[in-house]
Amino acid sequence: MKLWNIVLSLSVAVLFLFVLVLGARVMNMQPDDRFGGEDMQLQEVYRLYIGLNNVDNNDEVMALNEARVMIDDICLRHGCGYTSFSARGGWLDSNKNEIRERTLEYMISFASEEQITAIMDDIMATLGQTAILVERQMSMQRFYYKKQEINYPGK
Repeated sequence: MKLWNIVLSLSVAVLFLFVLVLGARVMNMQPDDRFGGEDMQLQEVYRLYIGLNNVDNNDEVMALNEARVMIDDICLRHGCGYTSFSARGGWLDSNKNEIRERTLEYMISFASEEQITAIMDDIMATLGQTAILVERQMSMQRFYYKKQEINYPGK
């Protein structure tokens, strides 16, 4: 029994030292500077998830590409660049019916909350939607480009 207590005590000590060394390494890690860490900016990134079904009859409101062209125009009209993706979504309605629909996801950076709200209001009015799922995350970002080859606005 005494030998077991010694082995257990040594195991706890080794584990403690491992956690201590690992913690020290993590605390001393430097940011990856390959992309110009000093130029990176903490930026809000918004993701809009826009289902294409009509809430009343669960039919698709319009073709995916037609909706994408309209939403692209809305984003640009509000001064926002974007990246869009096609996705599939699913959820349960209030009667526990399974709803599955094609969804457009828009990722927008370098925009204000007011711009995002205006974009969502216009999308809902244009597509006749009752809701859009919006996600906001903080992200370190910067544009990567070769200064001698392009003249990026704002630089």
